[in-house]
Amino acid sequence: MNSLERVLAAATFQGPDRPPVFLVLLQQGAIEMGLPLSDYYSHGDHIAEGQTRLIEKYGHDCVVGVPHIVEDTLPFGTELKYYDAGPPSVTGMSIKRYEQIPELKVPRAADHPQMRETLSAIRKLANRFKGEVPIIGAAIAPFSLPSMIMGTKHFIHLMKDETGLRDKYWQTLLNKCVEYVTQWANDQLEAGADIIVLADGMASADLLTPQEFQTDALPVLKETLSKINGYVAYEFVGKAEALLPYCKDLPVVAFLVGSDDNLTVSKGNVGGSKALVGNVNNIKLTHWDRDRVYYECRKALHSMRNRSGGFILANQGPEIPYHTSEENIRAFMEAVHDFEMN
Repeated sequence: MNSLERVLAAATFQGPDRPPVFLVLLQQGAIEMGLPLSDYYSHGDHIAEGQTRLIEKYGHDCVVGVPHIVEDTLPFGTELKYYDAGPPSVTGMSIKRYEQIPELKVPRAADHPQMRETLSAIRKLANRFKGEVPIIGAAIAPFSLPSMIMGTKHFIHLMKDETGLRDKYWQTLLNKCVEYVTQWANDQLEAGADIIVLADGMASADLLTPQEFQTDALPVLKETLSKINGYVAYEFVGKAEALLPYCKDLPVVAFLVGSDDNLTVSKGNVGGSKALVGNVNNIKLTHWDRDRVYYECRKALHSMRNRSGGFILANQGPEIPYHTSEENIRAFMEAVHDFEMN
């Protein structure tokens, strides 16, 4: 099987030859090419070349066309701060007052120079890997996007407001975010992405009760999924297992779960009907030794042992840190190649 066939077999419970491995290496391409991250992130040619070198080096089962998830905020006029050895962060919010929400124009992501570079990277990866290796696109989910363009504190205040602010602005804000995100996801699919990962950090069980998730986040997610013209994997970015029972019938191909989620419980919570992706702790990869990484990968594989599939081994989102050693990255593949499916 090639990587695409392997991933499709795992996601549809059709029996892959081995468990697939998703190594989300968004920064390591810069190391391979000897470039500063700010330069690497800014050019589609660099992203495509970096992803190509990495899959040739490690032999995992995906390439990723996006440089980092916070780029989604740029078309709204935010500012980013770049670092030498880590992903950028948002430093300038585009919504500073709730009163700005009704007048907020929904930008077209593809009109922004940085986003065009991302689409260029996806096209180049599609030219090289289409039909052989899954090409991953990504977007911040609409429920979480407001926290990135107005600040988490202000978003949570609006969500929980009982003074009339929520009635006035909440649905308008989310409608605009749904329009933006679905447009951007479809742009990536048209460019050649095989699947979109929707990252929804504000919708995790770390922040929402099951009731809040069902009331506030789930309707937005359902509307979003109905407007994306391709495969979607859903990432909570935090603890997921308590919310999975409410998501098991969603039209997604997989759920990305975190290191705090019990894989066996999570599998039961989706009724065995959807694949799980995860869940090796990404932060600890920087100080674990190779043997510990190997052990954690094997533990995940054994807990999800199933000849028919349903599991993709991966780091917990969003990505493998810059300073993770090569031997720790290789431990993922070593664990899979040593693993017996039956």
